[in-house]
Amino acid sequence: MSRAESPDFISLTKDTMETCEAYYACLTTNEYGKIYLDPKKCKAKNFDPIKATKEQKERILLFAERYKKITKERGHHTAQKEAFAACDYSNALLKQLYDKIDRVIFEDEAESLNVMHKAVPGSVEKRSKPTHSSVNKAFELIGHKIKLYDVDVEVISFKTTKDDIFLEVEENVEGELIRYEINYEDVVSL
Repeated sequence: MSRAESPDFISLTKDTMETCEAYYACLTTNEYGKIYLDPKKCKAKNFDPIKATKEQKERILLFAERYKKITKERGHHTAQKEAFAACDYSNALLKQLYDKIDRVIFEDEAESLNVMHKAVPGSVEKRSKPTHSSVNKAFELIGHKIKLYDVDVEVISFKTTKDDIFLEVEENVEGELIRYEINYEDVVSL
């Protein structure tokens, strides 16, 4: 992308979203639940993250230049309206993207945890809203200490299954850290 081009806000937004989709397609989850950029997938999809980052930086600068240019030519109000239209367009694209990747992976559907990238849109059941909010609440508990009956435990991670949400907690017993899973409902009433 050269600076001689003067793309409009929406085309810059489209390019950004295409880069985001390519990036998400190259992510992999390891057996410990950590998400990372898989070099093999990047190579297979011909995605260069360094080049993509430079192009994104260029798009941000072009967006700012375009905004200044419209402000000088037609006024701040017009520039603001065009930028907001691009933001609305971006939000619609983001919703589509997140709907593609916002899937629940059930334990019995996969041999390993490394299945997030293999999910084909529509092949995995979507979360219902109550489960989605419960997952969000469970996610917010990570790193916090909670009271489990009479014991203080720290939430390390969470896991979802077809029927339940489980929290992995860590308890300090006489200087030794013990990890175990508890049901989310034991902590938070749904």
